[in-house]
Amino acid sequence: MERTLNQEMKTALIVANKIACAYADFVANTKAPLLVYDSSSLPYPKQQILAACQLWISACQDAQQLESWGWIFPLLAYYQDGVGKTPLGFDHSRLDMASPTLAQDALAMMIPPQLKATVENEFQELLEWVRTTAESKKR
Repeated sequence: MERTLNQEMKTALIVANKIACAYADFVANTKAPLLVYDSSSLPYPKQQILAACQLWISACQDAQQLESWGWIFPLLAYYQDGVGKTPLGFDHSRLDMASPTLAQDALAMMIPPQLKATVENEFQELLEWVRTTAESKKR
């Protein structure tokens, strides 16, 4: 019975590692990570990434990796349902500075206040979870 549980845990960690690494690679290749993107753009469903990263981080014993996850994991908050194909937030590279509608174009990129609050709260929750988990490993 214990051997089966150990094997199940190893299998779960292998799957979690695959999903967590895919997410980390995805974040590393994101052009503007602090824009708010639609969660459908993630390499796996957001809840699956959340669960996989939490399992992986909980099992991780490497201090450097834990430190890296401290800034990678909370970025998951910048992926929200219903955003659509165009990311929200100020991205100067998408603006035509000579456009007569520059002000309107910039305003169209703004993150709605309720969505901004959701992202900020989720970011803080994920950041706190990583910090708490990393601190508990130091004891």
